[in-house]
Amino acid sequence: MDIQPCGSNEAIAYYIAKYLSKAEPEDVDSGIAQAIQQIQREESDISRKLFRICMKILHVRQVSAAECAYRLCHIPLRDSSRSCIFLNTRKPEQRYEVLRFDKSGHVTGYFSNIFERYKKRPLQHPEYDFAEMSLTESAMLFEPFYPKKVSETEESVDHDAYAEEPDIRRPRITLSDGCKMVNTAPPVGWLTVKLL
Repeated sequence: MDIQPCGSNEAIAYYIAKYLSKAEPEDVDSGIAQAIQQIQREESDISRKLFRICMKILHVRQVSAAECAYRLCHIPLRDSSRSCIFLNTRKPEQRYEVLRFDKSGHVTGYFSNIFERYKKRPLQHPEYDFAEMSLTESAMLFEPFYPKKVSETEESVDHDAYAEEPDIRRPRITLSDGCKMVNTAPPVGWLTVKLL
């Protein structure tokens, strides 16, 4: 077992980048080292720093034949026709929670998880029988609604692989705490075809 202690955010980023570039050419290590030195001097958030390191890896890495074929055909590298939903089956007091931070970096609370959203579901709805719906069925049918989508930057590697989807307003379900959820399935009459 290989254990490497990481005492700071930069050490974690360095460990991840080093692990990902194990089978890469030698110049990847020097490129990552340069990127880490640059971001240590910056005053930006950790997600931006990690993004810069990942982009540096992508700029100097070798591309496999399979990845090259996917990119030439504009096939998304990250999507799949199958999805997986992780349900943490530990006791409630043993489950982990994701902290919510404000812009200044202070903790403001926790993000709601799938169990909390299930508890706060409406018991009466004209289209769905939430009272009889199991947690698994709820997890398969609904996802949280976030009003702002994460904007893609010009450095995004797969931006050309995604077709422009029409902006279809999916019906929103309001939970008891005011949060919203939307149906994951395409609206009725919308046909999605994936060719393999």
